[in-house]
Amino acid sequence: MDVVPDYGESDIDHKLLADILNERENWILSYNDIPKVRELYDKYTKIELNVPYPLANQKGKKMKIGKELLIIGPMT
Repeated sequence: MDVVPDYGESDIDHKLLADILNERENWILSYNDIPKVRELYDKYTKIELNVPYPLANQKGKKMKIGKELLIIGPMT
């Protein structure tokens, strides 16, 4: 089983997004499972997922699997 590369380092301001969500309720977020994301959302419920990426597959190759976190914010 191949693992999709970590694309967690991008142009997205991860800290800003976490700060915005910390002020809100009733949200669910799917994110790459990387240490930075776990740290930013450490107080929330997290569910680890192995997600197949069929569009990243090449004919005759093994299915690529990505590690994702489903992060559940406060619900009212």
